[in-house]
Amino acid sequence: MAPSAPGLRGPDRAFGPRARDRPGNAPGGGAGGLPSAAAAGDRTRRFLRLPAAAGPAIAEAPIGRNGPWAAPGGARAGARGGGRGPVRHDPSNDHCHGLGSGPIRRTRPPSRKEQPTMPTPAPRQHLPVHSADGTRLHAEIHGPPQAPPVVLAHGWACSTRLWHPLIAELGDRLRLVCYDQRGHGRSQVPRAGGYSTSALADDLLAVAEAALEPGERAVFAGHSMGAMTLMAAADRPRFAARAAAALLASTGPSDLPRSSRVFPGAARFPRAGRLAHRAMLTAPLPLGPRTRLSRAALRYATMAADAPPDMVEVCAEMVHAVAPTPRARWGRVLAGIDLDRALARLEAPTRIVAGSADRLTPLAHARRMARLLPDCRGLLELDGIGHMTPLESPAPLARALAELADTHLAPRPRQESA
Repeated sequence: MAPSAPGLRGPDRAFGPRARDRPGNAPGGGAGGLPSAAAAGDRTRRFLRLPAAAGPAIAEAPIGRNGPWAAPGGARAGARGGGRGPVRHDPSNDHCHGLGSGPIRRTRPPSRKEQPTMPTPAPRQHLPVHSADGTRLHAEIHGPPQAPPVVLAHGWACSTRLWHPLIAELGDRLRLVCYDQRGHGRSQVPRAGGYSTSALADDLLAVAEAALEPGERAVFAGHSMGAMTLMAAADRPRFAARAAAALLASTGPSDLPRSSRVFPGAARFPRAGRLAHRAMLTAPLPLGPRTRLSRAALRYATMAADAPPDMVEVCAEMVHAVAPTPRARWGRVLAGIDLDRALARLEAPTRIVAGSADRLTPLAHARRMARLLPDCRGLLELDGIGHMTPLESPAPLARALAELADTHLAPRPRQESA
């Protein structure tokens, strides 16, 4: 077992000195003159956590549900040049970097009555794509054509609608390429032999080749099965040549049925839990109509208890829209997936995002992934957020993607008219 680092606390192994003990963060005063979380009476602490291998003195950073790094009065404390200094870390063990430091007080999310209805963004371009085996994929591009590109891959039983809140956050500053995985949304249902992690990687590369300029690099981001798509493509030279950075959200590389916690008692009775979760993934049964009961069950399995009702509805519409056969066949792939070695070959700088209330891919996956990645740039844990992070808490994901794009990409030069 690795020696304990300064600031190690409890079973969650959160690293770093407590916020109120760091220089400049005495009670009553925080970084940049902001009140500390303790002084503000903030009992709902949200932390940036990193695994034991990250080395000593990793600083903590509170994380909010909607995630704008906002100071009282609406000021953005995390803006470039603002009061969030770099995380202190051991320079001799630099394989996993933090995202920021300093206690920042955030605005509360709007009440459910005030939650705005999610708009449907209009793509700038629809892009028909054919994968290596001929499967037709639906892809679309949002945002300015000269902006840094980000390629988005959604998860199991979802569609491009998963990314609509993120597009609303970033569509004016990044070029967002999203597509429906095969068998989902408006993409073609593949033949019986077209379900594999290799096929997922083929599709991702086909979309990247169609949407990006020759030689152009992008940030690649995936949620759940979409993040596994990035892992599956990690050892492909074409992917390595395109990937400037990566973001993996709410995912795991292996052993999903055993680790899931959807069914009560799964931790106490692991064999029964594994069988129940495998059956949940692989059953080719129609889901029936969307009812109050089915929405409640879906919310319990995939989202936090206080997830906004309109986001629960979007989740239900996406899941019910996937036909039983592709849903079950992809479920069989997920039930047996083993991408540990592939993840260890993901050389691009990679950030991980996970919700503390995720029952499908619990936080243990994220922490283990941070140790396996060659170049982990931080693990962002969202307190009280479930599996559907792009719907439940899009702002922290948007911030993480914007930072990756700002760091690793540059806008294409505008072509001057003759």
